[in-house]
Amino acid sequence: NGDGFYDWSVYDTDGDSIFDTSELDTDFDGRAETFYTIKGTLYGEVIVRYDHDGDWLYDDEEIAVYSTSPFLWDTDGDSFGDNMEIAEGSDPLDPMCIPYACG
Repeated sequence: NGDGFYDWSVYDTDGDSIFDTSELDTDFDGRAETFYTIKGTLYGEVIVRYDHDGDWLYDDEEIAVYSTSPFLWDTDGDSFGDNMEIAEGSDPLDPMCIPYACG
């Protein structure tokens, strides 16, 4: 919000009444740069999954599964976010392949 202080937001994304997802705006522009989800396991371990570019794909998925950039919301630069392209069946690595018009 431009006040010079980091802005945090937290959410309960799975409806269990425990905040498990956070986002952080470090450059005060009103858009979060870092999103992360915290999940506990039966053995008391805490798993943190990051989504640095805010495209609703976790960084580890972007690297290991989709080969997209965890730091670019739109890896191929075609103005469609990586998550949207994957959800609609287009290729997030090909700028000529967009949702509903791949080719």
